[in-house]
Amino acid sequence: MKIPILCLIISFVLCILYTGQCIKINYEFEKEIGCYWELSNKSSTLSEKYKYISMFVLSLEKSNHNSHDALIFKTPNNSFLHNLNALKSLQNRLKTIESMNEKSFEYQTAIQQITGQEQGEAQSMISSLRGAWYIRKHILFYDYFCVIFMSILWTIFLVFITYVIFIILE
Repeated sequence: MKIPILCLIISFVLCILYTGQCIKINYEFEKEIGCYWELSNKSSTLSEKYKYISMFVLSLEKSNHNSHDALIFKTPNNSFLHNLNALKSLQNRLKTIESMNEKSFEYQTAIQQITGQEQGEAQSMISSLRGAWYIRKHILFYDYFCVIFMSILWTIFLVFITYVIFIILE
């Protein structure tokens, strides 16, 4: 009876520790890199958007990252470098738009395109950049590994809970 309860406690503690580490690592990414993307989304002026996008690009360039957001099946779409180049094109576009007349049709069209990119189209790009960072810095907490590891821990936990309940009911 003592061993199943001990295994139950150990698997529960591991689940709690792993979840806590996931939260800590997510905070680390947000603090070092991700916050600049969020701030650029919240900014209402082009100069502020450009400032935060530039900080985001700089922090990504300085970060230690993997070449792809994949361990296998590497493609240009999950390449860190290709996604960073797409982000730099957005940065350059913001710089170009800054010099335009705010009342012009060209300016309004460009703003709509950038807003559209920020409101969803860019999420896969940001996800790939984040994934490449996770693979290099904390591979055990990368999306797929996190799901697999937590599934294993919770399965062990539930098996031992079931076992303990059956022992108690006997």
